[in-house]
Amino acid sequence: MDSNTALLVWPETALYTENGIEEDKMKENPLLNPLWIFLKQHPSVSLFTGVESYHVFNSKNISTAKPMQEAGYYYESYNGSALLDSSGALSYYHKSMLVPGVETLPWFLRFIDKWFEKFGGTTAGYTRQNDRTPLLDSKHGYIIAPAICYESIYGEFMSKYIRHGANIICIITNDGWWGNTPGYKQHMNYARLRAIETRKWVVRSANTGISCFIDPYGNVINPQPWDKAAAIKLNKPVSNNHQTFFVKHGDILSKIFTGISILFVLLNIGYWIKKKF
Repeated sequence: MDSNTALLVWPETALYTENGIEEDKMKENPLLNPLWIFLKQHPSVSLFTGVESYHVFNSKNISTAKPMQEAGYYYESYNGSALLDSSGALSYYHKSMLVPGVETLPWFLRFIDKWFEKFGGTTAGYTRQNDRTPLLDSKHGYIIAPAICYESIYGEFMSKYIRHGANIICIITNDGWWGNTPGYKQHMNYARLRAIETRKWVVRSANTGISCFIDPYGNVINPQPWDKAAAIKLNKPVSNNHQTFFVKHGDILSKIFTGISILFVLLNIGYWIKKKF
C-alpha cells in the first residue's frame, strides 16, 4: 500500500504504560502525543495496534468490574487492541483466550497469584471479550478479524469472525516468550492454517517472531527472521465475502473422529466387561 494510504499493523501491547492506558482518554494521554501527531500528518492511515488498557466505571454495573482505590470507582483491565486513525480510537478488541495461570485463574487458585508474577503476567487481572465482533476500517474496506497472542491457534474461534463479515485476519503477538526455539516458527504456521481454512489474507505482526503476510492458500510472503526489527508492506486487495465450508460448518472431521474414538473406547470397555463377567 502507499505509505500515505494504508492500514498499519503493530504488535501486541505496542502501546503500553506502567499502569496501562485508559481507553476513554487515549487522546489526552501525553505519552501518546507522537502517535496522534503522526496520524494527523497522515489522515488516510489507519493503525491496528496492541494496547494494554483499562476502562473506568462510576459504579459496579457489571460483574467483572473491580474496585479502585478511589471510593466509588470500578475498572476492568485488558490485554487488547485498538483500531485508530487521526480522529481517535475507532474500536477496541479485548483478548478472549487468556493464558491460563499467567493471565487468568479461577477464584479458588488466586492464592498463587504471586508465584505467577515471575512469568510477567497479571493473573486474574484481565477481562475477556465474549463476542467475535470484527473491527471496521471503513477507509480501506477492511473488516478485521483480530487475534492477540496465541488466539490464532484456534480455527473455529477465528472462523466466527469470518461468519460475521471479516475479510482479513490481523494477528498481533509477542513471541519473545519462545526465545530462539521452534516455538515461534510453529506459531506462525498455525496462521497459515487459518488462511487456508478461511481463504482470507493474514497480516502477522510479531515481536521477535515472524512478521509476514500469508495469502489465502497458505503461502508466506516476505517473512522476517527472528529478533529482527523490520517494517514490511504489501499492496493487498480486499478479499471477497465468500465463506468456506470450514467457516460455515466448523471442524467437522475432528468431531467425527472424536466420536469414533469414544465409540471404540466404549466398545472395548463393553468387551472387557463381557469377557470378565
